[in-house]
Amino acid sequence: MKKFKKSALALTLASSLFTGTALAAQDPQDIDSQDQEQAVASPEQKQDLNSPEQKQVDDSQEQKQAVDSQEQNPDVESQEQEPAEDSQQQKPAANSQKKAVDSQEHVLEFDLKTGTTFVDGNVVELEAPASLVNGRLYVPVRFLSTQLGFETNFNATDRTIEIRTAKAEVLINMDKNTAMINGQAVPFDTIGVIQQDRLLLAARTMSELIELPIDYNAETKIVKIIVKPVKPPLPKQENMKPVAQFSTDKKVYRIGEPIEYIDLSYDPDASGYYPSWSNKQSAFFSAGKKTITLTTKDPQGLQSDPFSRQIEITNEVLTTQDEFPFYFGSMEDDPKRILLDYNKFLNYQVLDKKEEIEDSRSLIVSDSPEPFKEYGILYQSKASGKSRLFATHINDIEDQMATVSVLVTNTSDEPVKIKTTRKGEVMPSKVAELLGKQILDDWFLHEEINKEQVIQPGQTATYYRSYALFPKQGIHFMYDIEVEGEATFTFVAHDPNESGESLLELPKLAKDNNVRGTYPVSTLLWEVDASDIDGKPARISIGDTRLDSWVKGTDEVTGEDVQNKGNYGVFYHVEIKNPGKAAIALVSRGGLFKGSILLNEEKIIPIPKSGVVLPRTAYLLDRTTGKEDSISLRIAPPSGTALPFDILIYPLRDLDYK
Repeated sequence: MKKFKKSALALTLASSLFTGTALAAQDPQDIDSQDQEQAVASPEQKQDLNSPEQKQVDDSQEQKQAVDSQEQNPDVESQEQEPAEDSQQQKPAANSQKKAVDSQEHVLEFDLKTGTTFVDGNVVELEAPASLVNGRLYVPVRFLSTQLGFETNFNATDRTIEIRTAKAEVLINMDKNTAMINGQAVPFDTIGVIQQDRLLLAARTMSELIELPIDYNAETKIVKIIVKPVKPPLPKQENMKPVAQFSTDKKVYRIGEPIEYIDLSYDPDASGYYPSWSNKQSAFFSAGKKTITLTTKDPQGLQSDPFSRQIEITNEVLTTQDEFPFYFGSMEDDPKRILLDYNKFLNYQVLDKKEEIEDSRSLIVSDSPEPFKEYGILYQSKASGKSRLFATHINDIEDQMATVSVLVTNTSDEPVKIKTTRKGEVMPSKVAELLGKQILDDWFLHEEINKEQVIQPGQTATYYRSYALFPKQGIHFMYDIEVEGEATFTFVAHDPNESGESLLELPKLAKDNNVRGTYPVSTLLWEVDASDIDGKPARISIGDTRLDSWVKGTDEVTGEDVQNKGNYGVFYHVEIKNPGKAAIALVSRGGLFKGSILLNEEKIIPIPKSGVVLPRTAYLLDRTTGKEDSISLRIAPPSGTALPFDILIYPLRDLDYK
């Protein structure tokens, strides 16, 4: 007798009922290599199989299988073995199927000659015959699920079958001929085939999933399966809901005393959670017991049970509702915004200022027409010595690209050197407020640069050239320059494909209601003494025409006198002496505000970090300790922002607080 190596077992399920469904055991090329289907009958079909004609076929096929097995499986060991006795006829019959899955090892045997099935030597009757198809053995699922202990579930609605073993989940769709193993799609033909609305599962795939050894004896035509004790599969792990819980740093608080919330929530699946608070306040401004509730939700939408905690607020007052944000508002995040009692704010003292005009650097502003509807010269001005170039323009030409350039022309007999010492540039954008803020950020970042350009007599060169602008896109730039000699600067909107001196031949465009001109002043120095505010809030107004004046200059294209309404391109250097212990905030009065301030010549403070500051809203800039002799603010009115705005000084008293 020959000894063959072990193979594996596979499963077959019916589409609706387990009766008549087959489960396949395959030992590729070892069982058989024939292409025709051979039935392994149930006991009542034995007579046909044992006929003389069938016996001759069996003997012939057996010889062929032995040859095929040796030719096709050279790695299979072969050794002599005594002929098997016809012991099958001596084994006792069993009227009911014995369950093999328990604490003992059991043996299942399938006699391919007689179609008899044995469990531990006892004959069992199958509800439907096992079958051999293309060398693969298929066996009814009810029998095997009982013997092997795997789970099967059939969904009649969508005609899907689920098989669960300790190591795998198989999902089969009978109508779509699709299959998945552990959630991964696999070709259907690697799982099985459907015959007469019965699903036959391929042995190789399924045997790998249940890992059962199979012995096949070619002489006796017996398939033997060793069934070892099987642990039932674990239940499917479900997503667990998060757990909400929190604490506070104290149990009893005063009115207007900050409350620290300590979130102790967690998600058992470690997938994170989203907190949702009810009645969570930074402080409470009425006495009594306050209940705060927290719930959390995980990314899958599963929500925690609510968790509530009660704290007590006494009648003692630490801060009022107006005072609280100035004392305790966050300086790190954008909750710096404080909604004001605006009528009360307008009654705060306006501090006097000592103003010094810095006239060592002129200012050339090109902002009219701000939106241009055709190509042409936007503004033109001569410059010598120190000057600042400031421009804002928007391409308002329908369906056409445009570029804005600054040309510099030397009309003298000597070379002219242009030195750039500072810059602020912004990428093209359709958001006016963004342009105004970002140019200040860039300006504060680039404290000093040194770029030189020499223009020969009679020569015109390009000083600046923007990106090509789509319709409605705008550009904004600002440069501090030093001109040795005298040069003419021309701001021009033109076709992106054109450049050079020919651009000077474009027509001069009429101005609109925006600002353009050449002004002798680009910096205002303000000194404010806060020592006499007597512990009461006070303010400094910028851009309020009753308290602040516009810089005057000349439109060098038309020759008329003009005002820089808004003082755009003008930097205010505000020094606040003796600020004491105070909160310093910017208050938007004229409309939306978006800009930046340089604090103490070091710290850039974006106002705000994102979005805009709404009208009648304060935005915290700093808190002083009371030990500072002075603080300084450098700010320019941002383009796209409405004026006026104020700097608010809000005195802070010493609190009995940790």
